[in-house]
Amino acid sequence: MGLNPAIASVSLGASRKFQIKPIGGKPTDFWLEHGSLLIMLPGCQSTHLHQVPKTKKLVGCRINLTFRPHIGGKK
Repeated sequence: MGLNPAIASVSLGASRKFQIKPIGGKPTDFWLEHGSLLIMLPGCQSTHLHQVPKTKKLVGCRINLTFRPHIGGKK
């Protein structure tokens, strides 16, 4: 996937909370609604932690499509 790639993520279906926080910092919450596009810029995964936190509440179905560059590989 290369060194520190950008990642694009599309959420479809039920809304879910997404948390991102700098390593050693405070989290910021976002709501990923149906059709949301989240872009994590190059380097973000090495400087921040991210998650869709678990919940005890019943939530609807959700699909997440994540797009990452693919470098190399077999032909």
